[in-house]
Amino acid sequence: MTKYRVTLDYETDAENLDEAITLFVDAFVDYVETGIINEKLIITVSRYAEEKDTREGHCKIIKFRAKKRHIEHRRVSWIGRSHAPDFFVMINGGEWVETKRPGEKPRAGQLTEHEKMKAAGCRVFVLSTFEEVEGYIADLQAARLPKKNN
Repeated sequence: MTKYRVTLDYETDAENLDEAITLFVDAFVDYVETGIINEKLIITVSRYAEEKDTREGHCKIIKFRAKKRHIEHRRVSWIGRSHAPDFFVMINGGEWVETKRPGEKPRAGQLTEHEKMKAAGCRVFVLSTFEEVEGYIADLQAARLPKKNN
C-alpha cells in the first residue's frame, strides 16, 4: 500500500483564529466542490514515507520544510561546470547543502568544489540519511529563532 502525506497551508490576514479557520475551511470546501484552488490554499501531496531515504526524497523534504519555515533556498546547478551542491540555503550568511543516497559519499569533483567553498568561508553540509536531513532542518529552525538578550 502506498502512503501519502497531504499538507494544507492557507495564508490569511484574518483578525483572529476563528476567522482564519473559517476562511481556510471555506477555501477547502470550495476546492472539494469545484476543483478550483483558491490562490491562498496550498495543497502538497507526496509519497513521503516511501521516498524519505532516497536522494530525491531528501531534496523534497528540504524544499518542503524550508518553504514551510519561510527559509529562502534555491535548487542549484552550474552552467558549464559540474559538481554543484543541490541547494543554497539563505541563512547564516548562506549554506550549501549536498544530498546523497544513504551510505553514498560525495564524488572527488564534489569534494574539490566543497573545499573551494569552505576556503571562501562558506558552510557546506552533506546529508545522506533521513535523520541527517531532519537534524539539519531542526538546526535551520533554531537558527531562525530570535536571540534573547540577557
